Amino acid sequence: MEVDGDGNSFLLLDNSRGPQVVKVTPKGSASVVVGNGIADVPVPGPAAASPLQSITSHALGAAGNLYLMPIVTSW
Repeated sequence: MEVDGDGNSFLLLDNSRGPQVVKVTPKGSASVVVGNGIADVPVPGPAAASPLQSITSHALGAAGNLYLMPIVTSW
């Protein structure tokens, strides 16, 4: 879990359908910010509407940008 300067928490969920990042405000409001719940290669467009591959970790930068580290596989 990461927390930004406004007190918003960013949780990485890896459910049975696919990973998502959920933002929870200090008042308890939750919204998906990344991932549409389908495990697949991300596509251009809004982050919450895109599939997302499995994520190993996430971090917030000083400017409030959210960074995701996917699981890298090679064959």
